[in-house]
Amino acid sequence: MRFAFVENAGPDNVRDVLCTELKNAREVCIAVAFVTSNGLDRVLQPLRNVAAHGKVHLLTGLYQHFTEPSALQALLAIQKQTRGRLSVRISREPAFHRKLYMVAKRSSGVIVVGSSNLTKEGLRSRGELNALLRLPVQSHGFNEARRIFKEDWKYAVDLNEGQIQRYGQKRLRKSGRPALTSSELNDILGANPGHRIADEPQERPSMRRVALGRPEASEKSKRIVSETTDWDDRGYEWWVWDKKPKWRTGDNILLFDCLSECLSLIRLKAFAESKVRNPDGKYFVAYKEVPRYKRRYTAKLWRELKAIGISKRSACDWRRTPPVKATLAKELKALILRVKK
Repeated sequence: MRFAFVENAGPDNVRDVLCTELKNAREVCIAVAFVTSNGLDRVLQPLRNVAAHGKVHLLTGLYQHFTEPSALQALLAIQKQTRGRLSVRISREPAFHRKLYMVAKRSSGVIVVGSSNLTKEGLRSRGELNALLRLPVQSHGFNEARRIFKEDWKYAVDLNEGQIQRYGQKRLRKSGRPALTSSELNDILGANPGHRIADEPQERPSMRRVALGRPEASEKSKRIVSETTDWDDRGYEWWVWDKKPKWRTGDNILLFDCLSECLSLIRLKAFAESKVRNPDGKYFVAYKEVPRYKRRYTAKLWRELKAIGISKRSACDWRRTPPVKATLAKELKALILRVKK
C-alpha cells in the first residue's frame, strides 16, 4: 500500500487525481455529501468514459440542502443515457456526510477520503485535505472500503424525477434553516418500488441458530451503541458478540433468545466493531424482528423443537452457532407461525 496527501494546491488537487485515475477504470464508487453542477462538470466526461465499459455508482445526500437540483438533474439524464451503468442514489440518512472516492482497475485500486465533496471548491480549492491510498483491489483495506460503501448504498433510494422536483421546491423554502428533517427527507424521497425496505422474510432466507445466554449488555456496551450508532433512532435491537460474525446484513437469523425467553426470526440490519477494549466483546450486531415470526418459550414449543432435532440445551448454548439444516428451515418457520391453541 502507498499513501499520500492531496492538499488541493496547484496541480496537487482532487480533480486532477480523479481524472488521471479514472483512465482504464473498471468500477468507480463515489459517496459525497454535496454535489454541485460546477463540481460535476469537472469530472463528468471521465465518469462517462468509465460508464461506457464499466460501472459507476454515485451516492449523495440532501444534508443542509446544499446539493443542487440541477446537478441531480444532470446525473439522472446520464443515468438514463447509460442505461444505469452510471447509477445514482440518494441517502436516506438526513445528515449524510461521507467523502469517499474509490477507483478500481484490473488489479490495483485508489481510494481518496477526506474533506472534498463533488463541488468546484472541494475538487480544486485550498482548505481541503484528503488522504490517497493505492492498494490492490483484493486487499483487505480496499474490500473494507467497498463494504462500507455497499452498506451506505443499501440505505439509499434510486434517484428519480419526482424526488428532484420535491427537493427543489422544499429547498427554495429552506433558506435560513440548516437541514432537512427526517420527515421532510422521507417526503422528498417518497416510496421507491426498486428499493426493498420492508421487514418481510426472503424467499430463501439464510438461517442459523443463535442463542443469547449471557447477561444483559454492560453499561459500557450500551454507551458505545448510544454514542456511536443511530440504531436506537432506527428502532434496532442489538447484541454484543465475542467473535467476528460470519453473517451479512439482510440475513434472516433464527434467534433463540434465552434472556427474553422467545424464539423469533430476525433480519440483520447492521454491524459495528469497537476499536476500544470492551469486556462484553467488540462486535455489535443490530437486528429487527420479522413480523409474526415469534413465539414465547413454552413446554409445548420445546416438545415441538425436540421433535425436529433441537434440544433446549443446544438452543441456549451461546458458545456455538451451528447452521440450521436446509431441510429444517421450512419446518422452523412453520413452527413459529403455528397458532397456539
